[in-house]
Amino acid sequence: MISADGKVAHEYEILWKRRAGSIKVEILGHPDYGVPHGQDTLIILYLAYEARRQGARKIKVNFYRDFMRVFEMNPNDGRKYRLVVESLRRIRNARFSWEIAGENRERGLHFLYIDEYDLYCDPKSPDQRSLFDQYVVLSERFWEEIRRHRIPSNLKAIIALKSKPAHL
Repeated sequence: MISADGKVAHEYEILWKRRAGSIKVEILGHPDYGVPHGQDTLIILYLAYEARRQGARKIKVNFYRDFMRVFEMNPNDGRKYRLVVESLRRIRNARFSWEIAGENRERGLHFLYIDEYDLYCDPKSPDQRSLFDQYVVLSERFWEEIRRHRIPSNLKAIIALKSKPAHL
């Protein structure tokens, strides 16, 4: 596909959905980034881990550098760095929905993981400190889920499974 400015535009699938009986799950991705998939799950686990560790909905973190170090990736590897940036874009721009349809009742919810963020990204200098604090503010619903439920906290197990997203 060619955009109006003559550049090749990427086409992404922006809707993923599954139905099992009366339960329907949908993920609506952003047209520019697509639907989260595969190792994007690591982003969600890392956000939950950091929120639990810091005890706050607003996570103060050098996200890209710290995420890559936790999951044993080289933050100086520009290709890997770009993949992490793309993963976070898919997660923060996607809407997750669950619906249960009964004979006389319908229930559902829509879910976002991130409400706000301010991140600095320079793959050539991952240790470069920015002039401002970097942060991610989790959605209220995600924060409440983290507070109410157990989340995987064994990072060694998560790291061992990072190349097997279906097992996460």
